[in-house]
Amino acid sequence: MLQYEIQLAQPKLILCLGTEALTAVLDKKTTMAAATNVIYTIKDDIRVIGIPHPHSVLRKGDSGSLNDLDAHIEFFAQNLNSLVGGQEIIHYKEEDLDHRVIRSLEELEDLADEIEETCADNLIAVDAEWNGKHPQNQNAYLRCFQVSWKHKTAACIALAPQTEDCELAKLYYYKGGELEKLLNLIRRITSNKRIAGHFIEADLEYLVPFGIDLRKNFEVPDSWEAYRKVWKNNMPCGFDTGRAIHAIAETADFSLKAQAREHTEAGRYDKELDDWIATHTGKV
Repeated sequence: MLQYEIQLAQPKLILCLGTEALTAVLDKKTTMAAATNVIYTIKDDIRVIGIPHPHSVLRKGDSGSLNDLDAHIEFFAQNLNSLVGGQEIIHYKEEDLDHRVIRSLEELEDLADEIEETCADNLIAVDAEWNGKHPQNQNAYLRCFQVSWKHKTAACIALAPQTEDCELAKLYYYKGGELEKLLNLIRRITSNKRIAGHFIEADLEYLVPFGIDLRKNFEVPDSWEAYRKVWKNNMPCGFDTGRAIHAIAETADFSLKAQAREHTEAGRYDKELDDWIATHTGKV
């Protein structure tokens, strides 16, 4: 039956999810290891590529299996255009990214000016990184504040050095008058904006004591109609992507990794970092 369906459909390319599907299409036993970086050709010059079944990867739940799936998908994406003769070039990896690290008040002031001029739809996405479970815990501190204001563009505002020396780590780059200037510039960036965050309450726990208070943007509106009006008219408000996902899929994987794969073209944005950490563990 399967071979008959293939004959009727006459596809140029078949992507098989898992060993069972690949074995059925090839009509011979094989393994996923043997299928790595292999393009098979069957009757009528139909090309076949196999990748691990996503459900199997999720069931195993380890980073090695996920990275293996990524490698297979990348191989498929890189060969798709030539295999099917299409005109559109598919880029598995994002290009033309503008990611910066802000390390001085001068750079931050330039950033504030740029965001005022180029912010798309009056919308910025924010995030924060910190050490410690709660800000009141010993050796807890806010490392950086991150903001994105247009497509493929983001800046990380460094606040404290990242180091294994707990005492050094708590020494902020900005103190006294410089700290107040820093906060005023960040407030200038965030004021009167639509602000998006992913489970923003986790970031607010550290941001508010530091002096970056975004709580007003995330106050509960009187009704969904009122919120919709504010959001659609690009007026100051907040949107929590984590809460939104929970509202439509209570049992979903809420991590940024999973949501980026499902809703964006970024793919495994964390993979290069994970690979670097694995390579440099014990060396930093």
